[in-house]
Parts: sequence; structure tokens; C-alpha cells
Amino acid sequence: MVYCAESDSLMFLGTPALDGLESLTSRCLFISDIPLHDATRDVILVGEQARAQVSEANFTYGFDNVINSLIMMINDFELDVCRQRINF
Repeated sequence: MVYCAESDSLMFLGTPALDGLESLTSRCLFISDIPLHDATRDVILVGEQARAQVSEANFTYGFDNVINSLIMMINDFELDVCRQRINF
């Protein structure tokens, strides 16, 4: 804390305790409100990047499962068509 004699007040310099982008926006703050020299800015950005990569990995894994299911369905369909041709 710093005493300001001109205004007879105390000035507190600090960084808000944040754990992610949601907590930043919930306090009506923006990433540009955090000084460049403050490590909090980097922590928030790295955390968001990691969260995006995890979301992308989950999406890709789910998408791969859908494609594999479709391939299996197509193979089953082709097998059924072949069986029907043999029976006629």
C-alpha cells in the first residue's frame, strides 16, 4: 500500500485472484486490464489454450467414433445386400 498525501488516501496495488477467463469476465474485467508484466495474464492465456486443446481432442475423439460407426454400418449394409443377392 502506498500513502498518497495529495488525496489523503491509501492506494493499494495488487492483482485480482483469477483462475480463468470466466472469473475474469465475471468481474467485468478484460485481459487488457491486466498489465503486461503481470504473470496472471500468461497463466490465464495458457489455461485457456490448454482448455481449447482438450476440447478439440474430445471433439476429434468423438468424431472418430462416429466415423468408425458409420463405416461399420456401411459394411453391414453391404454384407446384407450381398446376402440378399445370393438368396435370389
